Amino acid sequence: MTAPEPRPPRDTEKDLARAAAALSRQDSLRGAVEDLAASGDGATAVEVICTLAGEEQPLRRAHSLAQIRTSGVVAIVSLLAIELSYGHGAEWVVSLLLAPVAGAGIWRLAQGLALAGRKGIRLTLALVVIGAVVLSLPVAALSLFSRRWITYRDVLVGFTVAQPSDWVLRYDTSGDLYSVVFTPRFKLRRDDRQLKVMMGSGPSRGGRTANDCLFQLKAALLLDERVTLFQRGLTVVSGWPAAWVSWESKDKIGGAYQHWTALVSTLNGDFWLEASDWHGDLAQLEPLYRRFLDSFQPLSPGPLTALPDSGLNCPAGFEPYRADSTYIAVCYPADWMAYELPAGVESDQVNVILTPEVGEFGRGFVSFSMRRPAPAAFLRTGEELLAHVEGSIRRGKGVVLRAPELGTLQGQRAVRAAWEEEQTANGVTTRAYKELISVSGVRCEGYFMANGPLEKRELLAAVLQTALETLVLRKAE
Repeated sequence: MTAPEPRPPRDTEKDLARAAAALSRQDSLRGAVEDLAASGDGATAVEVICTLAGEEQPLRRAHSLAQIRTSGVVAIVSLLAIELSYGHGAEWVVSLLLAPVAGAGIWRLAQGLALAGRKGIRLTLALVVIGAVVLSLPVAALSLFSRRWITYRDVLVGFTVAQPSDWVLRYDTSGDLYSVVFTPRFKLRRDDRQLKVMMGSGPSRGGRTANDCLFQLKAALLLDERVTLFQRGLTVVSGWPAAWVSWESKDKIGGAYQHWTALVSTLNGDFWLEASDWHGDLAQLEPLYRRFLDSFQPLSPGPLTALPDSGLNCPAGFEPYRADSTYIAVCYPADWMAYELPAGVESDQVNVILTPEVGEFGRGFVSFSMRRPAPAAFLRTGEELLAHVEGSIRRGKGVVLRAPELGTLQGQRAVRAAWEEEQTANGVTTRAYKELISVSGVRCEGYFMANGPLEKRELLAAVLQTALETLVLRKAE
């Protein structure tokens, strides 16, 4: 019987190196140990098993730390590339390509963190801090220049306007108005501010008056019941008449946009300039809007330096209206419309109309119908004024609420009366309230009237009374 040949001594160093290589590839310790035990004698296998058991955790930890470093760098670089692409028209493409890469990097980082222990936690925190610093660098760097404004020149329409140097522009020709829109380049924090210039058609002869501009703004905004107007005013921009309003619009889900909007009327057309912010604050938005509006320069400057003062101190809830075509200034409710109908072929009177909404005469209105004052020798007598008012009552078959009475209005001869009458419109007959003041004097010739549904009597009477109390009959200029 032949004795078995002795087995060659095991190369333990080689086995350990092979085991370490296997563990670095995330193979199991058990598989490596079983392989070593099957190929060596018992003592050598036990020795290798004990050695591997001691080496496993450091090997796995080293591999996990390397995974954390690599994955963190990949995630930071991907997010930085997405951030830098914003505002260049390719942000959606870059985001679609790199968002999965950034997500995979963050997922691999989380896997490594689960195996790396305290060192992994410290390394992850360090990467988070580094990432935050790196991603904020573009915004921090550009914020140094955010106080610097640069001039945008539009060669297509012909205007210049200032914009923050770190904002980008885009053109919008999808609607009826040609628009140039400026928005912040970077948006790591929520920033929905935007500045906009819209070019629209204007009057064919001459620009609008400032009153016309305010009327156009109100007419465009008050048609939407989700709009709330706040402040409004008249101004001059680059020598041209303009008006502005601050307002809020709400969407269907309850969100709110804050706006400052101005309408500037030039001989080349109307320009709408707007600053807006989603969930913003009007007071914080105002300085941006003011600087934007003040920098606007159309193709040619206008002739105005300032608008004449109305000379009125209106009560709360009212604002001044200084007529353009006649010689009066008056206070009217701030949430009403005020506009003028010029004298035409059929009438030599200029009509100033105050109404809750444009064209909504069915809700009531207050009107001032004025003509140029006649020479003293041609003024109407008190009897003629009484006959005019009494004739109006008879024609309407009215029920007298205030009998015609001869008096004065700011030194001008006047007759005042009020009555109730039936009015028919579109086949519907309603009871209407009318109040009339017929005036004749060297400074004022015409009549003032309140007219509307009987249930609006108190409102119409109050508006007319406030208008009369604040009325200024200024001199012809």
